[in-house]
Amino acid sequence: RLQQYREEEKIVGERGGLDIASQELELVATKLVEARRDRLESESLYKQIRAIGKSDPTRLELVPGVLQHPLVQRMKEAYAQVEQKRSELAKRYGPKHPNMQSVNSELRNARQALDKQILSVVNGIETTYKVALANERSLQGSLDGTKGNIQSLSRKEYRLRELQQDVDAKRAIFNTFLKRFNETSATGDLNTANARISDPAVVPIEAAKPKKKLIVALAFVVSSLFGVMFAFLLQALNNTVKTPAEVESRLGETMLGLLPLLPRRRKNPNQSYRQFLDMPQSPYSEALRTIRTGLILSALDADNKIVSVTSSVPGEGKTTLSLGLAFATGQMENVLLIDADMRRPAVSRALGLDKSHAGLSNLVAGTAQLSECIQRYEEGNIDVLSAGTIPPNPSELLSSKRFASVLELLQTKYDRIVIDSAPCQAVSDAMILASQVGAMIYVVKSDSTPHQQARSGLKRLHEAKAPIVGVVLNQVDVKKTAKYGAEQYGGYYDVYGYSGAK
Repeated sequence: RLQQYREEEKIVGERGGLDIASQELELVATKLVEARRDRLESESLYKQIRAIGKSDPTRLELVPGVLQHPLVQRMKEAYAQVEQKRSELAKRYGPKHPNMQSVNSELRNARQALDKQILSVVNGIETTYKVALANERSLQGSLDGTKGNIQSLSRKEYRLRELQQDVDAKRAIFNTFLKRFNETSATGDLNTANARISDPAVVPIEAAKPKKKLIVALAFVVSSLFGVMFAFLLQALNNTVKTPAEVESRLGETMLGLLPLLPRRRKNPNQSYRQFLDMPQSPYSEALRTIRTGLILSALDADNKIVSVTSSVPGEGKTTLSLGLAFATGQMENVLLIDADMRRPAVSRALGLDKSHAGLSNLVAGTAQLSECIQRYEEGNIDVLSAGTIPPNPSELLSSKRFASVLELLQTKYDRIVIDSAPCQAVSDAMILASQVGAMIYVVKSDSTPHQQARSGLKRLHEAKAPIVGVVLNQVDVKKTAKYGAEQYGGYYDVYGYSGAK
């Protein structure tokens, strides 16, 4: 009876076709919502056009749908060019001049073409509205038909469920009788024994004691717990600045950016000097561009034309940041890089320039002219003013009025000046420069510089009223930093696929 009912009513599916009809209803309803949205969008433009009428193309031109059409915009540009040409000729010729008559005719033709294109776009909008309206009505009819079909299928499903329950009940009774019959047939000739083997004696394969697996597992657990406790102890005793969050919490300064740690290479131990030039699409280069943008946006209304880079102690990467920042800024502006660390100058060595060339000390002392001291580094598109001859009194040289005059002169010739200064914890050169620069960047080496030392250096600079715009965390081990809960910085320049390093 169940099979006969399925064949008579032409039922397919598990629920009498109700699941298929429900999917069809959901699909038609979704399409109807989309069609209604399209109709409402086109209806708004259609009503605006009907309200204006087709007699005045200049008013139709103000309708957003017409105004944003690419062909209308190109023809408006062409019309504006002709109109500008007519305005320029009107300054030289009278209205009856052949050139003026020609440009007037060209202007009329451009206007006629523009009006014709506007009417064409308007007709297209009307056609789009009518098509959307017809599509909505068709889908509404299909939706109503599908609802009626579902109601009919629901009645069939009810009858189908009754027949299916009858089948299941009779099958259960049949299986019960069949099981009993088979059990009776199997045990009819069975001879029950007076004794049976419950647990045969076998030779053991392995020793019962000691339980080596348990001992090994316990040893593994205990050693793991000891390792975790030891790691937490080392972390608690570590007082260095490791993550960008610690820059703000421990140092109380703004995080301007970070520079990822580069892999060590024996052939090129100082690869960070030229990383921006050799691999402009690497995560390291993207980090420098981010620092450049942060520097520009940190003081839009302030004068940060002269930027000084310093650190707590030597070896934290201030020269690396100075070079990278100069290269990154040199893509946009006319940049001068000054090596003001006249005790341990490193810019000339990093760029492969002549160390004996006249530089900052010679220019301030007056023993050389500005043109003799400036060196052009074409590959980086920057000018370089090296330290020059190492003087016996660098601090007095930087605090002199002649040095201030040199900076004023250089500001008139360059858009941006980047100064590589000495570490503030070693000497006082950075404090002297604090009053003569517009911005100062403080470099901290990740997982190396104690936060007490960095905070002491920043305090000295604040006492000198240094315009510190932020801190750059250098040589950040991205994978290691992610373990400290700084995942948001761990993949900042690399995971999202903006760089070409992968």
